Amino acid sequence: MNPAGTKRMRSLIASFPQQLRKALEMDFSEFEVDRESNTLATEDITLCGMGGSGMSGSIVRELVQNLSVFPTITNHEHIVAPYANSDSLIIATSYSGNTEETLSAVRSATYGRIICVTSGGKLARIAKKNGYNLVKLPSGLPPRAALAYAVVAQLSILDVVNIAPDGFRKDVGEAADLLESEQQTILRIASKVAGQLAGKLTAVYCDSGMESVAMRFRQQLAENAKQLAWHHVLPEMNHNELVGWRNAHKDVGVVFLRSKFEHPRTKLRINYTAELLRKKAGYVAELRAKGKSKIAQWFYLIHLGDWISQLIGEKLGIDTLEVKEIDHQKKHLAETTKPTKPKAQRSKETA
Repeated sequence: MNPAGTKRMRSLIASFPQQLRKALEMDFSEFEVDRESNTLATEDITLCGMGGSGMSGSIVRELVQNLSVFPTITNHEHIVAPYANSDSLIIATSYSGNTEETLSAVRSATYGRIICVTSGGKLARIAKKNGYNLVKLPSGLPPRAALAYAVVAQLSILDVVNIAPDGFRKDVGEAADLLESEQQTILRIASKVAGQLAGKLTAVYCDSGMESVAMRFRQQLAENAKQLAWHHVLPEMNHNELVGWRNAHKDVGVVFLRSKFEHPRTKLRINYTAELLRKKAGYVAELRAKGKSKIAQWFYLIHLGDWISQLIGEKLGIDTLEVKEIDHQKKHLAETTKPTKPKAQRSKETA
């Protein structure tokens, strides 16, 4: 265990409310768009990104998906959709600026208005070279700890074309206030849940409208706690995976993420499923969001999940900051694709 790494990750999670406030102070005045005619996007919006950076796009898509006639999709691939045209808006987010898939997607985008969100790296250089709009994020963080900056940046971009939730900046401020005032309660809940989930395979379930929050929790369990989890959404889960719980699985912990924004029929399904799984799983928790706005509730559950993953790691005595497996595969891919110089032929004189 690296105590310094674990201590730093704990500090980063604790500072999440302050990061939300700092994100609201970022300057977005340099966009070269006509704000009145909304010429930034007219047909479709693609949010590109991977890992922690891609997670920000997934959250943003859920927050705006019912606010626009424009389809908004997330892209976690090497290329953008072939239907992109000159009226498409493509927001490419890579905190490091060096994410292979995101760089490839941007290079594949021969059409559309492109905005790059990054702390630097190759993505920033591509933006400057091609004249794309560039949003610079504060540097020096693990990508998963820059979520507040990336989400607020993308919402601010979409606000230019009147797609962001009304008063979203107020809602982000509400979230920061809520997380600060609830910090001790959040830590108490997180400690209790972490004690039950440590070392267990974990299933995370929620309403389909907040799948990004479940995805974030699953990712944090993997990166911070170094343990596997899966997630599914209701009502879809009731049409297939529910049968997989016919037998008891006492080695599995289950977490239901609850929000007041659940569809009424899905709420009934979650209530039924949670009651059923209490007889089947080794542990079942229902984590209920607080806050008035959807943004506040999403960030409440995200922050609570981050703390649970951190406290599991601390309980297991592991370094919650390091991600060696990801570092190793990046090195492997870099070496695999590295061009090799042809060997010089030996002359007869030296043979």
